[in-house]
Amino acid sequence: MTSREKELRKEISDFVHRAYEHRLMTSTWGSFSARIDRSSFVITPSHADRQEILPSDLIAVHDGRYAPGQQPSGAARLHSAIYERYPEIQAVVNALPVFATAFCVSDFLLDTRTIPESYLFLKDVGTLAFEHLFGDGVDVARAVTPANPVALLKHNGVMVAGRTVLDAFDRLEVLEATAAAIIQSRPLGAMSPMSDEVTRDLLAAFPGL
Repeated sequence: MTSREKELRKEISDFVHRAYEHRLMTSTWGSFSARIDRSSFVITPSHADRQEILPSDLIAVHDGRYAPGQQPSGAARLHSAIYERYPEIQAVVNALPVFATAFCVSDFLLDTRTIPESYLFLKDVGTLAFEHLFGDGVDVARAVTPANPVALLKHNGVMVAGRTVLDAFDRLEVLEATAAAIIQSRPLGAMSPMSDEVTRDLLAAFPGL
């Protein structure tokens, strides 16, 4: 095990615990992975309590293979497809955040054009059909990209990609905060989203996000 893998295991386990505490994952649902190198990544196991996960519980997947007796997250295939397609993506997280999931089980649009931070971190958030989660991951990899790192999974939570473990988790937290703001502000009236001109200016001013 390389020092990089050890660091990633510690980071992922810490952020999984934080996700659990902040109601972004449940005890039985949610997965987090990070790239070790071009053909390998480390991911949370299947059938493990997220609150209790330790760095040693994570599973290293090398060229699609892992140690006998281990069972990586069921989302490993989807994460692998994203890593294969986008070398710049270094971490992927599936989660079940309370407010964002409301948009996964309804037909309401999650419009990220609320404040500059939300749009810059999340871009335009698309929705993936439920059946795409059970294929070879190609459709998921087409939807979750460096340019559009966030997608809603119909009836199945959200998927977020990042350039680091922290980046992926930051985007997940911004997604949940944005969804909460949209839902909780509904009694005050309809949202007034930023215009296309404003979003174009934001993307031009912050091309690295």
